[in-house]
Amino acid sequence: EKALEKIDAALSGNPQFFEWQHIKLNGTAFYAEVNLNRLIMGEEVYIQAIVRDISERKKAEVQINEKISHLSLITQQLPAILWTVNSDLQFTTSIGSALSLLGYQQNGLVGKTLYDFVKTDNSENVLIQNHLIALTGEKITFETNLFGKNFQITLEPIREFNNIITGVICLALDVTEIKQTQETLRKKEEIYKQLIENANDGIYLLHNNKFDYVNPKFEEMLGYRKEEVYKDDFNMMNLIAPESQPLVKARQEARKRGEKIPSNYEFKIITKSNEIKDVEVNTVPFSTLPNDIKILGIIRDITEKKKAEAQREQLQMQLEIFFRTSMDGCYFMGVPEGLEFEWNDSVDKDTVLDFAFDNMKITMANKEFLKQYGATDESEVVGLSIRDFYSQNIEYGKKGLRKFLDEGHVRTITEERKLNGEKMWIDGQYVLMYDTNDRIFGYFGVQKDITENIKAEEERHILEKQLAQAQKFEALGTLSGGIAHDINNVLGIIIAAAELIKSKNKSNDIDKYLDMIFDAANRGSSVVKQLLFFTRAQEIQTRPISTKKIINDIH
Repeated sequence: EKALEKIDAALSGNPQFFEWQHIKLNGTAFYAEVNLNRLIMGEEVYIQAIVRDISERKKAEVQINEKISHLSLITQQLPAILWTVNSDLQFTTSIGSALSLLGYQQNGLVGKTLYDFVKTDNSENVLIQNHLIALTGEKITFETNLFGKNFQITLEPIREFNNIITGVICLALDVTEIKQTQETLRKKEEIYKQLIENANDGIYLLHNNKFDYVNPKFEEMLGYRKEEVYKDDFNMMNLIAPESQPLVKARQEARKRGEKIPSNYEFKIITKSNEIKDVEVNTVPFSTLPNDIKILGIIRDITEKKKAEAQREQLQMQLEIFFRTSMDGCYFMGVPEGLEFEWNDSVDKDTVLDFAFDNMKITMANKEFLKQYGATDESEVVGLSIRDFYSQNIEYGKKGLRKFLDEGHVRTITEERKLNGEKMWIDGQYVLMYDTNDRIFGYFGVQKDITENIKAEEERHILEKQLAQAQKFEALGTLSGGIAHDINNVLGIIIAAAELIKSKNKSNDIDKYLDMIFDAANRGSSVVKQLLFFTRAQEIQTRPISTKKIINDIH
C-alpha cells in the first residue's frame, strides 16, 4: 500500500525520493535508495525508477551512530566535545559537557562553520588545517588551545558506503587540568630529581640484583662510578663485606620466597678502595614477583655513628663502674615518664614544689648510698620520694629543694635521717637533669656521710674552749707570779730594814712593834708562797700545821 502511494504520487507528477527495503531473489532484504520520476513518451506515461543499494552505507551509518553514541557517553562523563562537520566544514552535530566551557549549548554549533567557531578566515589555522587534512582521509590527533583551554583533539574522516568522505567527526577532550597536573608533576619530578641528586644518603634502584640507577652520593660512598655499576657483568655482592654477605643473601632468598622482611637493616660494605664501612639501608620493594624483583634503596654511612656508639657504650660502662664503685654515695632521682616539669616564672612554683617533693623518687643508687642510709639492698630505697627522706622535717626539706630548683645545682650540708630514724649529716652535691625541651625530669646526687666529722668538730670546739680557759688561767698565773715576786721583793726590803732597826734598837717597846712587823711580813711571805703554788711556779710542799698557833695568830 505504501509503495502504491509512492507510485501514484510519482504518476501525478510529484518526484519521489526515499529509502526502502527490497528483497532479493534469494529472499534476503537489502536497503535501497529509490528515486521515482514520471516520464511521458508520446501518449504513454512511464515511471522511471532509479534504485541504489545502500546496505553498506547503512552499516556505516549504524557504526557511526554507535561510535557517536559511545563518544556521547564519553563526553557526558568527561570534559569533552563531540562534533561532526560536513565537507564544507559546517557543523552538523555538537554535544558534550565541555561546550559550556566555551559558552555554547548542546548542538549550539550546528549550522555554523568551523571558520565562525574559531573566528578567522585563515585556512592555515591549526584546527581548520587539520580538519582539511582529515577530509583527505587521514586520522589526526593533536593538541591546541581553544579560548584559553587546552584540548586534545582527534579527527577522523566520515566515509559513505562507496568510501566517499563526506565529513569529519571530532572528539575534543579538555586536558587543561591534565596539563596543569602534568606541569605540577614535572616540577615535582624536577624537585625530586634535585633532592635525589643532592641527597646526603646514597640512593639506588635494583632490578634483579642489577643497578638501574645510583645517585652521586652512592658513587662517592662506594667509590664506583655509575657507569661501572650499570654494567651487566657487575656483581652487586662485590659491594658487600664478606662478614655481611650471609645476611644479605638470606634476605634475598626470603624475599624470593615471598616472606615479609624488615625494610631497615645494617651491614658492612667494602668500597672500591677496599675500605670497610658500616651502613644502614632502608629498602622499599615495588615488585616482589619471583623473577622480577625491583628494590628502591637508601643507604647511609654510619661508620662514625658506630664509632661514636662504641665510645658512648664504653663511656657508659665507665660511668656505670664509677657509679657502682664510688666511695661516695651516688643516686638518681626522677619523676615518672611524661610528668617532666618546668621551673620558671610562668608556673605556680608552690604547686610545682609540692609535686616535685612527692613525685621525685630514687631510680638508682650505689652501695655507698645504701650504706649511708642503713639499707642492705637497692630495693629498700628505690621508689622513695624526697618527702620520705624528710618526713621528720617537711619544711626543712622543701626549703632545701626550692633553693636547689632555683639554682639548678647546689653544694650543701644537711641534717638527714637514716631509714631507722637515726640522725646523720650529709655533705652533698646535686645537679638537675633536663630533657631536650628544657623540662626537669630528675637530678643526680653525690654525697658523703660526715656525721663523724661533725662530732669530731663539736669535740674540737669543746677542747678549744677548754684550751682558751686554760690559757686564761695560765695568763692569770703568769700575772700572779709576777706580782708575787714583786711583793716578795718588797717584803724582803721591809724585813731587812726591820732587822737593821732591831739590831740597833735597845728599847723593849720598839722591839714589840718590830716583832709585829716581822710577823706581818712573814704572813705576807706565806701568802706569796701560796700564790706561787697556785701558778705552779714552784713545786707543792706539804707539812703538818698547828691549829692552835693559827688561832693564836688570828687572835
